[in-house]
Amino acid sequence: AAAIAWLLVAAGRRPRAIAVASGAAVALSLVNPEHAHTPSFLLSVLATAAIVTGSIGDAPFAAGREGAGATGRALRAVARQSARAALATLPVTLWLFGGYPLLGVVANVVLVPIGTVALVPLAFLHTLLASLGPSLADLYGVTGLAVTHLSAAFVLASDTFSSLSPGWAIPPPTTGQGLVVTAACFALLGARRTRTRAAVALAAILTLGALELRLRQAEAPRDGVRVTFLDVGQGDAALVDLPDGQLMLIDAGGGLPDPGARVILPLLRARRRDRIDVAVLSHPHPDHYGGMAAVFATMPVGELWDTRQASVETPGSPPAALVQLARLQGVRVRFPDSLCGHPRRFGGATVRVMWPCPHFDAGYGPNDNSFVLRIDYEGRRILFTGDIEAHAEASLLARDAGALRADVLKVPHHGSRTSSTEPFVRAVAPRLAVVSCGAHNRYGHPHAEVLERYRAQGVPVLTTPRAGGVVVRTDGHALLVEATGRAMDTPLPEGWQAPAALARLTASSAGG
Repeated sequence: AAAIAWLLVAAGRRPRAIAVASGAAVALSLVNPEHAHTPSFLLSVLATAAIVTGSIGDAPFAAGREGAGATGRALRAVARQSARAALATLPVTLWLFGGYPLLGVVANVVLVPIGTVALVPLAFLHTLLASLGPSLADLYGVTGLAVTHLSAAFVLASDTFSSLSPGWAIPPPTTGQGLVVTAACFALLGARRTRTRAAVALAAILTLGALELRLRQAEAPRDGVRVTFLDVGQGDAALVDLPDGQLMLIDAGGGLPDPGARVILPLLRARRRDRIDVAVLSHPHPDHYGGMAAVFATMPVGELWDTRQASVETPGSPPAALVQLARLQGVRVRFPDSLCGHPRRFGGATVRVMWPCPHFDAGYGPNDNSFVLRIDYEGRRILFTGDIEAHAEASLLARDAGALRADVLKVPHHGSRTSSTEPFVRAVAPRLAVVSCGAHNRYGHPHAEVLERYRAQGVPVLTTPRAGGVVVRTDGHALLVEATGRAMDTPLPEGWQAPAALARLTASSAGG
C-alpha cells in the first residue's frame, strides 16, 4: 500500500493516492483480519498516511520536468517523503522494538524508487499477463523472471542496509517519553518552516533528556535490595540491585530464543542499567549460562564468578570458553578459593559464597557443585542455590544448618525431586520460595512432592510459569513482592506486602 501510494503521489495524483492507499489497507484487513493486528500492518498504514497527506510540492515525475534540475527535485522529494514516513513510524517503532535503524531514511531513498517505479508496475504486468491466456506465455515467463530477480535484489539491498544499521541502542520509552516523541513527530510533520522544526526538535530533546535523567536516578535503588527472578523458561536468571547501586546477574537462562537477548538485555535497557558489576555462573549447564554470551557481547561486566569445574574438566566447552572470553575482555574472573570465607560488601549488603568451599569437589557433578550464595541486608536474607541436590544439601546442613536460614529461597534445581529435602527446607525455613522453570517442561518441574514439602512448612511458593517474573524488595525490614504473571500458588504470610492487584490474585488462588 505504501509503495502504491508513493508512486501515485510522485505522479501528482494525491487524492487518488489517498483513496487507493485507504482501499488497500481495508482490503488487506478484510482478506486477512489477523494481519491488521501485526506491527508490520500498523507501520505500513502510518507510513502510507504520512506519504499521501504530505505536501511534496510539484510532483517529481510530472510533465515538464526534464534535466538535472528535475532529477535533483525528484531526489529531494523522495528524501522528504522518506523523512515523513520515518517520523510517522518513529513512536511505534521505538515502543515496539526499542530502537530505530539509523540508515532507514537513506535506505528508503535508494530502495523506494526501485520498488515503486520498477517492481510494482512489473508485478502488475505479470499478473495481467497471467489472465490473457497461453498466447503470451513467453512474455509471462520473462516478466516472472524479472520480478523474481528484482525482488531478490531488493531483499539483498534491504539486508545490506540492515547489517550496516543495527539501530539506536536506546532504552524503550516510558509512557511520558512516548507522548513527547509522538507529539514532536506530529508537530514536525505539520511544520512548514525550518525555524519551527528546529524549535520543536530542541524542545523535544531537552524534555526527553530531563525525563531520562530523572528516570535513571529512580531506577537504581540505593536504599535497599531488589531481586528480580526472571521468567526465562526452563532455566535460572536473576538480577540483584544492591544498596550501593551495583548490579549482580546470577545465571542467564538458556535455550532458544536467547534469554540474554530477549529477556535480560531488554529489562536492563528498560531499567536504564548499562553495566553488570558481578556476573555469577552458578554451574556449567546450558540452562544457566545460555544467555551470558549476549550479555558479555553487549555491555561491560566487572567480575565473573565461576566454580572452575568446566575449565578444569571440559576446557573446550562453551562455559569454559565464556571464562576465556571474559578474561580477554578484561573481566576479573574469581573462583571459590578467592570467594569462600571472604564476604563481599556492597553498601549495607553482604554477599557470602557458602558452597562449593573451598573449591569444587571433583566427586560431585556440576549440579552439586553449584554456587550457593546468601545475600544479607540488615535483618533480611535471600538464598540462591543453583541446582544443588541432596548431596550438597546434606553437606551444607552438616557444616552449619543455621547459616541456611533465609527469608527468600530460590528453590534448588527448578523444584526437582532430587533437591529440597525435608531437612533442608526445614533448616532454611523461608518465608517465600521461588521456583524458576519452564511451563509444561519435560522434566515435570516443579514436582508435586517438592511443592508439598514447602506447603507443609507453610511456605508460599511462586513458580515463574504461573507468576511470571518475580520482584522482591526489602529495606532490611519490610518485604515487598510483585509478580508480572497470573497468580501465586499460596497466600502470602503475615508481614509481607503486595500490590492490591496481586493481593486479589493471591486470595483467589489460595491453595491452587
